[in-house]
Amino acid sequence: MVRSCRKTIGSIALLLISFSTFCQVDRYVVYLTDKNNTPYSLESPEDFLSQKSVQRRLDQGIEMVVQDLPVDPAYIEEVSTTGAEVFLSSKWLNALIVASEPSIVSSIEALPFVEKVQKIALGDKPVFNSRKASSYTTGRTQSVINEAQILHLGLNNLHNEGYTGTGIIIAFFDSGYRGVNTIEAFQHVINNNRLIHAENIPECNTDVYVGDDHGTEVFSVVGGFSDDSFTGTAYSADFALFITEDLGSEYPIEEYNWLIAAEKADSLGVDIINSSLGYNTFDLPFDSYEYADMDGNTTVVSRAADIASSKGMLVVTSAGNDGNREWRFIVSPADADSVISVGSVGFGGVISAFSAFGPSADGQIKPEVVALGQGTYRINNSGAIVQAPSGTSLSVPMITGLAACIWQSRPEFTNMQLRDTILSIGDRSESPDNRYGYGLPRYGDITTSLASETLKGSCKVYLNPHRGNSFRITGVSIDQVTEVNIFDLTGAQQDNYQWRKIGTRQGEIELVTQSMPAGTYIVQLKSTIYSKQIKILKY
Repeated sequence: MVRSCRKTIGSIALLLISFSTFCQVDRYVVYLTDKNNTPYSLESPEDFLSQKSVQRRLDQGIEMVVQDLPVDPAYIEEVSTTGAEVFLSSKWLNALIVASEPSIVSSIEALPFVEKVQKIALGDKPVFNSRKASSYTTGRTQSVINEAQILHLGLNNLHNEGYTGTGIIIAFFDSGYRGVNTIEAFQHVINNNRLIHAENIPECNTDVYVGDDHGTEVFSVVGGFSDDSFTGTAYSADFALFITEDLGSEYPIEEYNWLIAAEKADSLGVDIINSSLGYNTFDLPFDSYEYADMDGNTTVVSRAADIASSKGMLVVTSAGNDGNREWRFIVSPADADSVISVGSVGFGGVISAFSAFGPSADGQIKPEVVALGQGTYRINNSGAIVQAPSGTSLSVPMITGLAACIWQSRPEFTNMQLRDTILSIGDRSESPDNRYGYGLPRYGDITTSLASETLKGSCKVYLNPHRGNSFRITGVSIDQVTEVNIFDLTGAQQDNYQWRKIGTRQGEIELVTQSMPAGTYIVQLKSTIYSKQIKILKY
């Protein structure tokens, strides 16, 4: 649209030069009061959500609420008539993002459906030729494959069982994906139409192959694949790539960019959000956050992350890289209570000096887990496999890939059950702290501490799910077990199995299920004084 701007022309200068039109434009968030007259209806969610998004809610028992309804288009139109340009909208916060001259703001505030207006960035929307384009890494090229980092979380076991992320949609929020459209290691995604969406939120277009290659490298940890040279953590997933960062500045609008990307991800039916980003410091004149603000409820981006989680998505985010700096602590949205925030360790499992500390300001244990963020293999914008530099940005896609593969193997999980499972298989799950969190999760021999609430922390199943013919259960007082029963999900008791004790107190029970068909079963352990149930999955 055309904005009205005042021309400042001096009479002497007018004789010498011609002046171009000039006006000061900044960006604002406009909060609205209601959605009372929206043409959208909760009874017709297909008008504003994809079928996969609707199905995610149905599968997890999540109700559709007014928050899900888009902003009233009549309000958008009326704000536009003031002369402001409305270029983004948030249904979750019922807000508009506009570019406007300061003189117009009072006209916007005077509208009866406007609650408040806040400045969130200086200047107009960015364009690529005004942004800083830089290469994220100068690391050395490796001649070996990244097998070691796949082994680090036990992902080799998941991959060997056929779980490589198929059917899971992962959204990446980052600053640029230069080279993703041309590098050979990503062509399996492009050629098979598994890049389902690409959007540059700051510039309001679909060109994500700009900016820097921070996003390229983060994405490669999950989605990269090249025979005999590189294997991503969940390379068979579907992907959505969002640019949410403006490299030319650090303004609060980037939190709103994150929010709007999360809303779009929800509408697409995304399962997991990978956010290798964090916010605590802004350029002047905007106030930066204090540690007290890292309470999970204050920052826009943490509120957005928790809303995203409430819609059934799993949010995996960086703890931050300030562990050896004055700030020291996690950065938002790592403080949100429903996310998995990820710290960094090296191949030896020792915490990286830069990995940010918890707790959150409200006392939550943070980070939730750690993963390889130091010496992580990834692919840069020239297609080279590199290992430097390091950061929690690289540990996030390790956990994202683990989550995607586990979720493929356990599609009945809700996002919070998946989150709890990942925390439960951390190597410090019995004594979490604010440096390692629940530790380094590993899908190796132990895949889950499944089952009913009475079993949590009491029994673990080894080799589960399993293609073979035996399962092992540990963590119970084996000497007290007198009876083992197996039922299918219809409640029918099975009789074609054997069981035996291995060892005595705190030993193991081995189930031999050679004659049982593939399926999901409930194992009941009984003694004279208790009964416990465990779910197993046989392929």
